[in-house]
Amino acid sequence: MKNLKKAGLGLAALVVAFGLAFSTSAFKAKKETRWFIYTQSDHPNNATDAKQPSNYTMLDAEELPPCEGEQDLCAIRADVVSGQPDISGSVATAIDNYFAPSPSLDPLYISEKN
Repeated sequence: MKNLKKAGLGLAALVVAFGLAFSTSAFKAKKETRWFIYTQSDHPNNATDAKQPSNYTMLDAEELPPCEGEQDLCAIRADVVSGQPDISGSVATAIDNYFAPSPSLDPLYISEKN
C-alpha cells in the first residue's frame, strides 16, 4: 500500500511538471521582427551608438529599409520590444562584427547604405 501511494504521488508530480512545462512554453506570444532605421544621425560611428535602441525608428511591417548613400550601417532587423529593437543576442553580435577591425556584414540583421 505504501508503494502504491509513493507511485501515485510520483505520477501526480510528473503530471504537474509536464503540465507546467507545456503551459509555459506552448502559449508564448510569437515575437514580432521588424526593420529599424538608424535615425540618430546619418549613420552610427561605432558599435556603442549602433546598440542604442532609442537611436532607431521602427519601419512598417512589410517595409524594407530605404538605404541609399555611402556604405554605412543604415538599419537593423530585430525583435520588437515596447516599440524599440531588442539589440541582444544575434543582433548585438552582428553589430559587433560590423564594427570589428576585420568587419563582416550579416544581411539577416544589418542593412547598409549602398
